[in-house]
Amino acid sequence: MQTVLLACWLVGQGSWASEVPPPPPLPVVVEADSGEGSIDEWVWSVADSWDQRWKRAYAERAAVQPFDGRGSAEEEAPPLEPATAASVELWARFNQPVLRYRVRFTRYLYEPISGVETRADGELFWDQTSARLDLNPPAKLPKPGVNPARKDRSGQPYTVVGARRASYVVRGESVVVANHEEKTFVRHQEPPRNAQNTWRTRFPAISPFLEFDPADRQRTFAIAPGGLAATEERIHLRLRGLWDGWRRNYGRVEILLDPKTGRPQAMKIVDARAVQTVYVYQEVQHGGPGEVWKGDPFRLDLKGYVDATLHTAP
Repeated sequence: MQTVLLACWLVGQGSWASEVPPPPPLPVVVEADSGEGSIDEWVWSVADSWDQRWKRAYAERAAVQPFDGRGSAEEEAPPLEPATAASVELWARFNQPVLRYRVRFTRYLYEPISGVETRADGELFWDQTSARLDLNPPAKLPKPGVNPARKDRSGQPYTVVGARRASYVVRGESVVVANHEEKTFVRHQEPPRNAQNTWRTRFPAISPFLEFDPADRQRTFAIAPGGLAATEERIHLRLRGLWDGWRRNYGRVEILLDPKTGRPQAMKIVDARAVQTVYVYQEVQHGGPGEVWKGDPFRLDLKGYVDATLHTAP
C-alpha cells in the first residue's frame, strides 16, 4: 500500500518496465540550496585524499542536518496553520528517544547535470553512540536502463543505475568506509570534540527520526503543507530552515508522515546543485536493549579486504 501511496510523489506518472514497480514520485521543483551534494560523492571523495578533501567535506556536512535541532533562527518563522502544528506535534511524539533504531529504505538520487538516477536499497542501524549504513544496488532496474518519466535539462530521459555496494560505520571516534565491490576499506579516527555527534552528521537518512522539540522546530523552520492533500494515508509537509547554515546546505526538505502514528514515510532533499535525494522508508523498528537486532551490527567483517587508508608521515 505504501508503494502505491508514494507512487505519486517522486517522479510523476510514466511507463516503467513491468517487472519494476515505479518509485514513489513527488512534484519536482528545481531550487537552489547549497551544500555538499550526495552522500555517495561525499564519501567516495575520501578515497581520493583522506587527509584534505575528507576533512573539508566533513566540516561542511557537520554544520547541519536536513532536520537540524541546533539551528538559531535568523528570520521570523511564519505562523503555522493549526493542522500543520498538529502534524508537527504528532511527528515529535513518534520521535521520542529510544535506545535502538533499525530502518530499511530505498534511496533515489537524481543528478540533473549528468541526467543520472541512482537507486539503492539501504539499511540503517543506530543507537546512542554508533551508526551503520549499508547501501546495495536494487535487485531489479528498469529496462532499457532509463526513466522515461523524468527528463534532464536537455530533455533526455534519466539513465538509471544501481548504487555501489558499500557500508559506512561510525562507532565512537572511529569511522570505517567499506567498498564491498573492490574489497577495500578506509578507517579514520574522529577528533574527540566531534565524536559525540559524528554519527548524526554522517547519515542524512537518519534525520527525520531524531528527537526534536516541536516548539523549537516551529521557531527555526518555515513549515507549510506540501503539494499533496492530507489523506488517511499520508501527511505531506515542506520545511525550510531559517538560518544561514541551513540555507548553505539545503533549499527545501519535504517529509511524508503517517497520519496515525507520525512515523516518517519518506523524505526529499534538494541541494544547491539541484541534486535531489529521496528516501522512502519501508520498515522502521525501534526498541530497548536486546531488541531490534542480535549481535553487533557495528562490527564489519573485513576479512580479505585491503586497507586503503591514506597515511601521512608524522
